[in-house]
Amino acid sequence: NMGTELIPADTRIPNHSILDHLFSTSALSGIDKKAFVFFAIGPVQSFIASARKTTDLWAGSYLLSDLSMECMLTVADEFGPDSIVFPDLHQQARVKKWLQEQNVPISDSNTLSEYLPSVPNRFIAIVENSEVENLVSLVREKLHKKWKDIANRAKGHYQREGNLLNEDLWEKQINTFPEFYYASLVWPKEKDIEEVSEKFKALFGENIEESAEYKKFISTIKKISESDTYNPNIGPYYGFLFESARRILDSAKMTTPIPQYNGIDGFDKDSISGSFEGIVKYSKVEEDEEETLNALDAVKRYCADVLYKDILDDLKKKNGLVPSTTDIALGKLLPPDKKRDIKKEGAKIAVLMMDGDHMGHWISGKITPDSPKFPTWKESFSDEVMKHTTFKEYISDDFLNSPHAVYPAYHRAISKALATFTKYVELIVRNHGGLLIYAGGDDVLAFLPAPEVFECANELRKAFSGKYLKIRDGDSEIVFKEGFVFENGRPVAQLMGLNSSMSAGIAVGHHKYPLAELLKHARQAENEAKEKGGRDAFCLHTIRRSGQISISTSKWDYLANDVLEVAENILSYVTTKQKKEKLKISPKLIKTLVERRLYPNGKYSVVPDAKLAYEAKNEDFELYLENLIERRINVKLNKEEKKKLKKK
Repeated sequence: NMGTELIPADTRIPNHSILDHLFSTSALSGIDKKAFVFFAIGPVQSFIASARKTTDLWAGSYLLSDLSMECMLTVADEFGPDSIVFPDLHQQARVKKWLQEQNVPISDSNTLSEYLPSVPNRFIAIVENSEVENLVSLVREKLHKKWKDIANRAKGHYQREGNLLNEDLWEKQINTFPEFYYASLVWPKEKDIEEVSEKFKALFGENIEESAEYKKFISTIKKISESDTYNPNIGPYYGFLFESARRILDSAKMTTPIPQYNGIDGFDKDSISGSFEGIVKYSKVEEDEEETLNALDAVKRYCADVLYKDILDDLKKKNGLVPSTTDIALGKLLPPDKKRDIKKEGAKIAVLMMDGDHMGHWISGKITPDSPKFPTWKESFSDEVMKHTTFKEYISDDFLNSPHAVYPAYHRAISKALATFTKYVELIVRNHGGLLIYAGGDDVLAFLPAPEVFECANELRKAFSGKYLKIRDGDSEIVFKEGFVFENGRPVAQLMGLNSSMSAGIAVGHHKYPLAELLKHARQAENEAKEKGGRDAFCLHTIRRSGQISISTSKWDYLANDVLEVAENILSYVTTKQKKEKLKISPKLIKTLVERRLYPNGKYSVVPDAKLAYEAKNEDFELYLENLIERRINVKLNKEEKKKLKKK
């Protein structure tokens, strides 16, 4: 029920909900020898990005999501859906359908959109150790069977049309996908802490007791265990076990051999990615042109045309069309109150990629100098516990100020927070006339009309963390604040929190610019936002018709101000909705402010040091700024109008 997940599970440490606690105990109950199993399928980026049309991209995302779900349901069949610690499956339509097939009554029918690919390509489960080997074999078998079934249906489709050029190459190309990785780690016995330390040393190269990262925690646990107040079990070491299993998976991905592909001479490369021979003829109806597809791209095109046709037809009914990049750029998906007059000749589309910052650190609890600020033990304990005399005897301030360790309900809380965010992503993108291609946890990929992309990206990053944002969904008012989301005044769920952040890569180009190239630029921009921008940032690649590319990178917030809101405010003075209106300020002012900055000592410099000038409240800087504005103000404004405008 609404609000259940906001009721604390423990009065001593009220930092997770009763719902998170119940999901975790459900996962752990009935298992004698517990083990972590990490699963991952891929490759993701290369498989999805090989696309010419929006439907190609969506079909690739949806197919990967479909295959991941097949793997998860295989585990759920054996150990129940709560055995999957990450991601949260409770809003997935296919999971609810699966539960109904198991004759499980469901009172809450709310699910994520059937259209939305929202299942990550990796997941984590807690299962019985003796069953790991059989479970991995079963998951691998179900994954490949699902993929082969879809590929064979596509193959038959193209054979019937007489468009399959070589059956041997089809099979060879199909067998290159998907890649499958897994890692498992058995939990030691409840009291066998030495075994934990041995596993830790094998993977990390040091004893837990010697690790600077965990020293305070381990020494405190040992001190408590020597008292009569609390007898620790294996639970406190959950985070170490989890991190160890994660490292095993990373090793598996690096060492798992990938089958070599050997093609056949006499075939040209495919028309889209050029990665394999083109072996399927496909007519491009809209341009009366024929292209040749490799087997993987042909399967995606089959999925869009046949397998997932009903889903796309529903989308068409909702929008009146299955939107192309041109339709999106022209604003055909914009809600009525935001319709714009966009001319087709110059219409630009934006590709938006967003990704949660340090998500690996958040999930594993890994602490590094550049990690986000994790909740401390001091922030986790209730006030009453902090006052207790016995508590003070065993718990040092040094320990209290250290980050809280990872535990099962913590992982469940993160999973739920990401699932909650995903629920609102589609609404935010839709409100800005965009098409959501993928939203799985902390990853977002969407197409938007270029004028809408910044506001949309800004809203998404606020919704992710739970920073203040107000949006509407029909008659409902949705407010994000203080790390929570409220619907019509009622608290609904917790989000990732104010210490979390997202980074965004944005590529803007003409609506006819090759989609694959725009995707590359968006991904590159996302990487630059994280590396050059230092995370909690966005990066824009603007691809002009001439081929010139402009790159801009910025933090979301600067001097406690929302950068994009400030930018919109400035632009309101230099742009116009109606051509008849005169510009209030010349756009050259912005270029001048970018190129010229002023140190507090009065010297000009191209070094971006406006922050120093601002903080010093330098009078020379203010006079200089006023002079720049004066020179760029519309001469037709009267003296009083100019004065007011300068002040604003």
